[in-house]
Amino acid sequence: MAALLGDATGSVWLAPFERTKQSVQAGLFTSIRASLKSVVSERGILGLYSGFFFNAYVYQKHPNMLDR
Repeated sequence: MAALLGDATGSVWLAPFERTKQSVQAGLFTSIRASLKSVVSERGILGLYSGFFFNAYVYQKHPNMLDR
């Protein structure tokens, strides 16, 4: 149970950083700071979690979710 909670907490903590990193890698922004600023100004803090539950990041971190 502790491992599950720790993993879930880590995913929630890392999701915004993963989202901004991927947008910079895709060429949408020139820096992580620019990406964060844009998303927060357009969508608010929760915009950093857009697509969190249905994206490759969650399945990458929790591959057993595909079986359920």
